Amino acid sequence: MNSNSIDKMERLLREVISLIPNINPSDENLIDTPQRIARMYHDMFWGLDPANEPKLTAFPTEGYTTGMVGTGKIFFSSICAHHFLPFTGHAHIFYIPRDTVMGLSKFTRILGYFAARPQIQERLAAQVADYIMEKINPYGCYVVLKATHSCMQCRGVRQERSAMVTPVIRPISPEGVPEGPFADTAVREEALKLMEGTTS
Repeated sequence: MNSNSIDKMERLLREVISLIPNINPSDENLIDTPQRIARMYHDMFWGLDPANEPKLTAFPTEGYTTGMVGTGKIFFSSICAHHFLPFTGHAHIFYIPRDTVMGLSKFTRILGYFAARPQIQERLAAQVADYIMEKINPYGCYVVLKATHSCMQCRGVRQERSAMVTPVIRPISPEGVPEGPFADTAVREEALKLMEGTTS
């Protein structure tokens, strides 16, 4: 996003704010708000630029890893595509490697890349899982996101502590039915236990 785009966005935001009923656009706390919002969007939505796609490093398993690989809690924040309000939470990401494993930091980088754009939680989880499947071709991938949404907290039903959980399993069939190792309830339960740190 170049400076011309930011300037144009600032002008439009100034007009939007002026249309809010009973607002005083000349309030000293609001005078620079359109510019701040425009720059904030410029900074937050870096995940929309394909040039920022994380460079995924992968290493051969060499037989060292035969079971589940994963990490969590990975904390994230994103912007709801429906209301442009934030939602925040954490992710657990697991996969069962075939020939390669990815670098540990890539879990966070992949999640951050897809979160840095207007999003819905279900799509975010699916994009992370699909990206891992595409890049390292594991036997399966299991992504679970848990997040609280500002659009639920400060408008509408006003549920301050309500959280949304979105599990995604890959691969899936053309009909959308989960396949592979994580389609097995026992494998998912193992992952859930690992998430909670209840296994040795």
